[in-house]
Amino acid sequence: MKHIPEDILKLLNFEHRKHSGPHWGDDWNGELANDTIPKVLINITQLPQQCTDCSKTVTDRQTILRRVHTPWPHWREHCVNCKLYRHPITKEYCLTYLELNTYVREKERLNKQALKEKKDK
Repeated sequence: MKHIPEDILKLLNFEHRKHSGPHWGDDWNGELANDTIPKVLINITQLPQQCTDCSKTVTDRQTILRRVHTPWPHWREHCVNCKLYRHPITKEYCLTYLELNTYVREKERLNKQALKEKKDK
């Protein structure tokens, strides 16, 4: 592990395997001090970062992308940490669920109205 930088090595959690060789005394715990036995990576520790949209400090940002079919087929992206939805035009996480529904329904109403006016001409 000498080729991995020290700051990155602190974030990696390895499983320490026991040596399967002969027993070397009662105080020996079975681990070798050198890197002769390969280590298994268990997980990587996430560093806390500031969310770009909600300004909260989060360790792992998760977003859920969902395909919705009403009132027309479109995508909705939801941040799990700040519980906000992405605005379709500005691409920022600034809308609540009700605000996004209102926006989508209003856009649908305006589209229907424009089609009706076009048909009447």
